[in-house]
Amino acid sequence: MSDLQALVDELREEIAWLKSELGIAREADLAHKLSTEYGIIPSAAKVLLCLYRARYAVSYCNLLDTIRPVTRRETETDDYNQAKVLVWRIRQALGKDAVITVKGFGVKLSPAAKARLERLIDDQRMLSAA
Repeated sequence: MSDLQALVDELREEIAWLKSELGIAREADLAHKLSTEYGIIPSAAKVLLCLYRARYAVSYCNLLDTIRPVTRRETETDDYNQAKVLVWRIRQALGKDAVITVKGFGVKLSPAAKARLERLIDDQRMLSAA
């Protein structure tokens, strides 16, 4: 059994090294870090990651796709309200100017909020690599 455990430990070390070389950080780790750092619920943290990665404004429906599949939706009104609540929670945590509403398209992160998240995510990647 000790040989097997030694092999498992060796493989874990190799995986950690590969992650550090490739700059890979698990989505769940990043969402957890954002959730604890800003005091938001996990689904809001996933939406925040979606906004962080987006180049343009993201519709509320697309935000909901990040937290649950399309097949589990109740009604469009419920979905829209849930997405608005998650964005509201993000605004409470990061400041009301952190999320910008783009009329007719959806929402996006402000450049300042994106820069803050960039620093936090880079720190998390460095911790994951260590």
